[in-house]
Amino acid sequence: MNEHTQPTRQPRDEETRLDRKIRSLLGKGPLDCRPEEWRGLREQLRLALLYPGRYVAFRDHYTGEGASLRLMHREVLFDSRSLAALNKRLAKLPEEAQQGVQVAFVEPDQAP
Repeated sequence: MNEHTQPTRQPRDEETRLDRKIRSLLGKGPLDCRPEEWRGLREQLRLALLYPGRYVAFRDHYTGEGASLRLMHREVLFDSRSLAALNKRLAKLPEEAQQGVQVAFVEPDQAP
């Protein structure tokens, strides 16, 4: 792994940091919402709040179907300042592990 690509799994403090940033942004926390609403909100904001200015490889996990489809978790596989470094890391994954992976650049000013 090079210095520009982050490890696959996020440490628990990243989850705490995400909750803190959402509270700062919206003035509410998990106790102010139904659990499924909070989960959806935090997953929708995950990339914008935690990865501004970075390329992110991620996979979305949903529950339900049709109108009841809900984002349950946005799994971040890798992030990097360099698209080339991110692609190099993704290329090392087995083909089946690449299924459903999306890559996005999070604009620095995209954070709400």
